Amino acid sequence: MEAPAKEANPAAEANPAAPQKEAKPAKPVPGILAKKLGMTQIFDEAGKVIPVTVVEAGPCVVLQKKSKKSDGYDAIQIGFGNKKKANKALTGHAKAAGKGVSSFVKEFAVEKLDAFEVGEEIRVDSFKNGDELDVSGTSIGKGFAGTIKRHHFSRGPMSHGSKNHRLPGSIGAGTTPGRVFKGTRMSGRMGGVTVTVPKVRVVSVDLEKNLLLLSGTVPGKKNNFVTLRSRA
Repeated sequence: MEAPAKEANPAAEANPAAPQKEAKPAKPVPGILAKKLGMTQIFDEAGKVIPVTVVEAGPCVVLQKKSKKSDGYDAIQIGFGNKKKANKALTGHAKAAGKGVSSFVKEFAVEKLDAFEVGEEIRVDSFKNGDELDVSGTSIGKGFAGTIKRHHFSRGPMSHGSKNHRLPGSIGAGTTPGRVFKGTRMSGRMGGVTVTVPKVRVVSVDLEKNLLLLSGTVPGKKNNFVTLRSRA
């Protein structure tokens, strides 16, 4: 006797975007490493446009565990990506975890060190919609910039014989102290520094492609590595 055929779900077939049952989140992790793929936009249930940044998060591998007894603090070292050319030191370090050499490595402080094992993988299933992350990355370099662009100085008068249009102005007195103080805002190279954007919300998680859709913008340009740290 043939088994009865399963009943089709017309609603799910007619609407591919019908809500599916979400996978159960994995154990909490301190964060994950990712690569910025670019920006796009999605629509929420109310039809509102949400600008999002797409990042490829993981899979990352735990390369090393650091404990208070041996290193003075509890942390895990995780790696992401595959480095094409590596010296013996990096190769030996990755060999201990039984994995290839990672191109991007970071440390994350943890409270429960025993919850992680060397060689273990960290994937996007540890995150869910609505999670807030602190995203760190290298900002896009802007080259040499003046004080108006770099520090938002006000410009000088543009008429009545003024020659002080975009000049920085005084940077200190002559005799006393007779020097320029450290940290004085002046012209110089703009961008190319580590920037952290707090409380970036996870809009969507793609388990099959290891993708996270983050609300708004994150530092860096396409294919730059970024660090996502959990706020919990």
